[in-house]
Amino acid sequence: MRKLKSQNELPPAMIVSMAETKPELVKKMTHLYLDRETPRHLTEIKQAIAKQNAKGLKHSAHTLKGGSSTLGTLGVVKVCRQLETKAKNQDFADIEHLVQLLEERYEEARKELIKFL
Repeated sequence: MRKLKSQNELPPAMIVSMAETKPELVKKMTHLYLDRETPRHLTEIKQAIAKQNAKGLKHSAHTLKGGSSTLGTLGVVKVCRQLETKAKNQDFADIEHLVQLLEERYEEARKELIKFL
């Protein structure tokens, strides 16, 4: 059984179990998350911030949070929650550090998730 090592990235038992019983499904989910979905949502988040579009920010952060939760990338989930709160409050002050943190957490998650490929 493969486990992620980063303290921020602990996969749900379901993903670990699926990796053992349905490895192709986990590979497909992981590829979608790493290669398509997350990069798209990161771009959307940055664009929403640049336009101070709270609704767009909330939507993109929420969607990324859901996909990240499914794969157990809890560090990404935590930052997405913070971005959702900022969007809800229409608070764009000092938000760039959250984008940087999100990118860092995603990179940590990516390094761990590629082990499932």
